[in-house]
Formats: sequence, C-alpha cells, structure tokens
Amino acid sequence: MKFRCILLFLFAGFALGLAPPSFAQSTANGTIAASSCVSIGVTGQSTVAITVGYTSSGSNWTGTIQPEVSMQGQTPGNVQVTPSTSSTAQSTITANGIYVANVAGYDTFYVCGGTVTHTAQIYLNATKQISQLAGSSSGGSVTGTANQITVTGSTLSIPSTFVAPGTISATTSIDATKLLGNLPAISGASLTGIATGTFASATCGTLNTLSCVITGYGSTSGSATFTWPPVAGTAGNPVVSSNAIALPGGSENLPSITFGAASGYPLGFYQAAAGELELAEPGYAVLDAFSHASFGDIQNTSQGGYRWVASATLANGTADTGLGRASAGVVTVDTTTNGNALGSAHLLNLTASGAVSSATLVSATNCAASGTAANPSVVACGSARAGIVYCDVAASAGTCTVNTSAVTASSEIQITSSAADGTLLSKTCNTAPTVLPVISLAAKVAATSFTINMPTETVNGSCFEYTVVN
Repeated sequence: MKFRCILLFLFAGFALGLAPPSFAQSTANGTIAASSCVSIGVTGQSTVAITVGYTSSGSNWTGTIQPEVSMQGQTPGNVQVTPSTSSTAQSTITANGIYVANVAGYDTFYVCGGTVTHTAQIYLNATKQISQLAGSSSGGSVTGTANQITVTGSTLSIPSTFVAPGTISATTSIDATKLLGNLPAISGASLTGIATGTFASATCGTLNTLSCVITGYGSTSGSATFTWPPVAGTAGNPVVSSNAIALPGGSENLPSITFGAASGYPLGFYQAAAGELELAEPGYAVLDAFSHASFGDIQNTSQGGYRWVASATLANGTADTGLGRASAGVVTVDTTTNGNALGSAHLLNLTASGAVSSATLVSATNCAASGTAANPSVVACGSARAGIVYCDVAASAGTCTVNTSAVTASSEIQITSSAADGTLLSKTCNTAPTVLPVISLAAKVAATSFTINMPTETVNGSCFEYTVVN
C-alpha cells in the first residue's frame, strides 16, 4: 500500500508540471497500553505509514487502536487507514500489520488505544509531499509489486499490466500529453492536451473488462452514445447507437451505404429522389424501391430479373427459377438463365382479357381407362378434364358413363370416336359399328360424370377421346 501512495503522489505531482520526486520523511515510535497514544507531526506531510506489532518481552495485544488527526491545536478527529494487504480503508486497527493513512493538510497524526490490553508496539513514518519536480531529463522509476512507473524527461509511462491505484485527485489541470498507458481514474481536475486534430488510431474501453462507450453532447442539450458489445470481436454483435443515424442522400456512383466488395462488385444504397431508395453497384442502378410517389412500387432495369435459388440460403443455392422481361408488357417464367422462358406457372385460375396463346395445351391430369363389362359401361377417370376411354361391348346400343369430377353443369364436352387409341388402352377399338347414335352426349352430372350414347356393335367395344371445357 505504501507503494500505491508513493505512486499517487508521483502521478499527481508530475501531472501538475512539478519536478522529480524529493521524498522527505520523519519518524516516531512508541507503545500503546490501555488508552495511551503515539503521535507524529505531519505538517507539510502527505502520508503516514504505520507498523503495529507487540513488544518482544510482552504478550500479543488485543483491543482497538483508533487513528486520529488534528490541526492548529484543535480536538483530534478520526481518520481511516488502509492495510498493506488490501485496497479497502478501515476506521480502526485491531490486528498487527502495516497500514497507510492520508494526512495531507493536517498537523499531527495519532494512534490511540481504546481498550488495549497488554502492549502494542508502534512505528510511524511520515512522508513529505512531492515538490519542485520540473526540469529533469535523466528520468527515473518507481517500482512496486509487478508494476513499474517510468519517468523519462517530461513523459510518464504506465505499462498495460499496471493495476491502477484508484483515483488520482488534483485541483488544477492535468496535461494529457504526459500520460501514457493504463491510467487510473482522474478527478478534481480538467484534462488538457487532448488531441483534437487528425490521429491514426484510437482505443476505447479495456479488453475483457470494460466495453467502449463514446458519448457526445448536443450544442443545446442532451447527449448520445455509441456502445460496443461485450463480445466485440464477433462481427454479428452490433455497435449500438442511442440515436437515429442520418446519412447523406448519396448517388449512383457514391451510395450512402456501401457493402464490402464480393468478387469485385460492391453494392450500396442511396436516395435517388424523394421517397425513392435505390440499390446500386457504383455506376449502375440495380433496383429501385418507391415508398411514396409511386405507392410502394419496385422497379428493375430492362436487363434485370427476379430470381429464386434451390436452397433455403442464397449463399448455398443455384438460381433455377425466375421472372424476366421479354419486352414491353411481356413477362417470362425462366429457369437457370434470365429471360429463357423455359419455366412453368402453376395457377388455380387464369383470367385473360385477350387471347391466350401457347405452342401446346396440356391438361393437369389425363385419363386412359377402360369401362366395366356392363350396360352402362362405367369408366373411372378421377378428376381428368381430358382423356381416352374404352366402353365395353356389353353396353352395345346402350350407354357408357365416364366418371370425372371435372364436369360442371355448364361444361362443354367434346367427344370423338377413335380407332387410334387401342394400343394406349391395351384394347381393340371397334372400327365398324352397325348403327351409330344420332346424339353422342346423353347426359352430364356436375362434379360427377358425363354419359355417352353407344353405337350397336357385336365384337369389340368403342374407343372415345373426350375434352371437358369449363
């Protein structure tokens, strides 16, 4: 603890522009029994070191010893002391050991017995304040346990391993340019000499101990902060601003926010116009999003498209589906290449105010089935809106019912007699019916079926192709 006090004075005196240390001490010793006292004059002194033990010929003392100070002949008052093995001050001494007391500004220091039994041996050392410390160029050092403070010329250096000794107080300004290393707290003085110009780097906070917080004050009132996370080395842990952050509008060539380049193509955001946010590669507009004037529109360039990848994460997927612009008013559904129009669109309903054009027309389901050997011959086609069916010869001159839920009450059903589909049905289609019905479609039941009037035949049943249009 004595080292810490010496350091305290060295630091404060040096920061005030004083000269190299000149330590002057006075000493006293004596014994305390019952309520007796041992005292030492401390006028002009700063610190008293106290060693408490017991006399070699006596028994170990017990009880309480009270530290006190007085000035100008006034009644003494109590003062705290700090054990050499602790940084916590205490009001009384109850055990042998080494203690330190701050006595700056007082005239006399006392240690007095309260209820002391036997005899306590007391040794007192009072140390003068550091004075006239200016002008040394040779430097010097103060060394303590695992710590060293170095004074070289006008610079005080404190290593990063040094444990700061609490708070250093002063009544005037302290020049920040003279302070290096792991500094303790400084109170009671303004800190001058802080650089306000350009600097190469700066460090804030203490690693593994204290997160960095930068506080800025408003010219009228209040303050705002930037706060670093406890685990600042993880990129996903954000630095938090207490206030909203406003950026310049930027431009296509100089976006307000630019992200790190990936394969040489950095992207950024800027405000292209009022209510318009644009994503850009410097020099190239990529995507516009309008929030006000165009009622939330999103715009892309004529060469651009909208893509999906075959993965839950963009980084791990390959684009296999997209929408592209073929020409004015024409959108393509694409696969791996933007604009190749090789994709498919699955819809519940499609409503067009104009013509619908396609190279081929494919139904979602298609039936190929044979009917029962009965009259009516019943063919099961599920929900197929188109198909080929074989109606058994047992229904000759009767009816054939095709069950499909694709039928509605207003469906238009086209039925064509066919001799070309026997292979698909594994049947022989009748090619020479003796009597043909005048009407092919006999009935239709919504969501259930439609019925065909059968021709008269004797050897093979009939094959039909059908299409349901709703």
